[in-house]
Amino acid sequence: MLSFALRFSSVMSPSTTSFRACAALSLKRCGHAALLLVTMGGLLLGVDNKADAQVQPRLAVTTPLPTTMTLAIAKVASPSVAITTVASGTPIALTATVSTTGGILSGLGLVNFCDASAAHCTDIHLLGTASAVAGVATLRFVPASGVRSYKAVFMPTHLAATCTSSVLPLTVTAASPTALAVLTSTGSAGTYNLTAEVTGSSAIYPTAVQLVDQSAPAPGVLSNVSLVPASSSVSFARSSTETVNEGLDQVLIGDFNGDGINDAVVSSTCCGNYNVNYTLTLLIGKGDGTFLPNPHILNLSAGINPISALMAVDLNGDGSLDLVVETSFQVLMLFNNGVGVFSSPQIIPGLAGLFGGALGSGDFNGDGMLDLVFANLVSGAVQISYGTGGGGFSSPVTVFTTSAQGPVALTVADFNNDGNADIAIVGNSVNAVYLGTGTGTFTQSSSLNTTANRGLSIVAVDYNGDGNTDLITSDQVNDIVIWLGKGDGTFTRSGGIYNAAHYFGLAVADFNGDGIPDLFAATGWPLGQVWMVTPTGALNPVSFPLPDGSYVSAIAAGDLNRDGYVDLLVGSNMDVGSTSAPSLVHAYLSCATSISTGTATGVTLYGNGTHTVVVQAGDATYSPSTSPALSLTGISVPTTLTLILMH
Repeated sequence: MLSFALRFSSVMSPSTTSFRACAALSLKRCGHAALLLVTMGGLLLGVDNKADAQVQPRLAVTTPLPTTMTLAIAKVASPSVAITTVASGTPIALTATVSTTGGILSGLGLVNFCDASAAHCTDIHLLGTASAVAGVATLRFVPASGVRSYKAVFMPTHLAATCTSSVLPLTVTAASPTALAVLTSTGSAGTYNLTAEVTGSSAIYPTAVQLVDQSAPAPGVLSNVSLVPASSSVSFARSSTETVNEGLDQVLIGDFNGDGINDAVVSSTCCGNYNVNYTLTLLIGKGDGTFLPNPHILNLSAGINPISALMAVDLNGDGSLDLVVETSFQVLMLFNNGVGVFSSPQIIPGLAGLFGGALGSGDFNGDGMLDLVFANLVSGAVQISYGTGGGGFSSPVTVFTTSAQGPVALTVADFNNDGNADIAIVGNSVNAVYLGTGTGTFTQSSSLNTTANRGLSIVAVDYNGDGNTDLITSDQVNDIVIWLGKGDGTFTRSGGIYNAAHYFGLAVADFNGDGIPDLFAATGWPLGQVWMVTPTGALNPVSFPLPDGSYVSAIAAGDLNRDGYVDLLVGSNMDVGSTSAPSLVHAYLSCATSISTGTATGVTLYGNGTHTVVVQAGDATYSPSTSPALSLTGISVPTTLTLILMH
């Protein structure tokens, strides 16, 4: 016999969908009671095994609800005023509002903000991810100049389906950059092939020029020439060097005070081998490649162990970047109040073992809340603390154990295009990919499970632009390996890049603004250098040593001067293995150049004597400029004689 009582309610929860009804059922045959929660997206069924037991809810049936999303663009300083045009260097806010049946989404979820001009919202085209609290997610940043377009994508959960906003354009105005032109010629006197090479001082290729004969008595345009892209490059200029506590371990770039301008956080081991104090230094960015004086020092407990990893992420969904600090034996959380003031460290309970730097985040169980993942350096166990909302996290659960000890770095991405978060790990004797099911369980991929050579770093990026996520790994035996993803969770090794130095860190970003991911590899010692690796796998000669000859200990990429292009932050220590010398943080600003060429063939210069020919550059992007003159010899104007007989 089955009897039940039904009561409708309007329960609202920040971490679940609205409950439409609550039914208490008595199963007379077995004598147990059950609680049935009918949600907007399915059923939550909880059964008590004893009369006085607490009901433990579990997901029984879910049908994800359809969702819609709107996107708005505003200045950070005026968040309620929508804009379509903004001056270069102005911080903006992208705000996405997610709705579902019955109104604004009441649960949590993650929203990706994307460059809508790109085919895939991955790596360099993924502007950022924010938590949707009460259906609203916001991302603040400074856009690059030009005509931009943005969209937002809601990541699916078990209770809410994915959706994509409409594309919004934004025109970012700036003073026109300059272009320098050079003219060369081939051919014989009077008739020439004229080639213009135009170098633009931005990531945008020059498109057209005019060839002009400036000679009297009849100056004029010889030809309008369309240009084709030839090459691009990037250089770096050091804008500042900050002194921080000794023993620099990690550097991060992010907007920690909510003004839309990037700041930096540095972790250090301070004050000698026998009087150790672990600190975090917050450097507030001025938006010009420098930082405010008197940085804020966050002292961690004297009992804290050496810092092995540092991560900036919004832990409680309030729109501000918080900090996660992984030490040798603990993982700490520091919550940001929105203006760059952090709480005292809170220890995630239940973690035990030795941690070597493998730290990441993602929604691993499909509930729309951010989870944290760690890897144990000794046991090889990979553990997840699941987010419970409001900055709370569960005790860690071991989700899989690597086949060998020694994971020291990990990255989270979707490697098989199923919409679920996967995990890739490298370490002293492990190099593997584990595919997530979206329910908190994982299976090891059939590829990328070969033994690594003491892996140090790993990054996920669509390196060849085919829409599948690839992997790049580095190790301590001078090897960088690019693994091309097939889109099914397996990978093909495309070869290695070798150099006589220890690769201490990797950074992937679009440094020259051409829409193609660039890779920077920081060497450890004997001298600190940063190398740019092109998509073909070659070491780009645009490398530069640190001014003090120190060794690199950390590297981060982000816009430091509000021009919308990616710069570099490099952390260095003076002496290998020493904590008695000061550590330095160097900011390097990127400067992209783009070269286009075009040729006009068979140009004839009429008129005896010397002609002065120039290239006049300037298009929708670049301001007008004139090349140095080229002196060329003209020929006589051909004439004809006509005899007219008069009667």
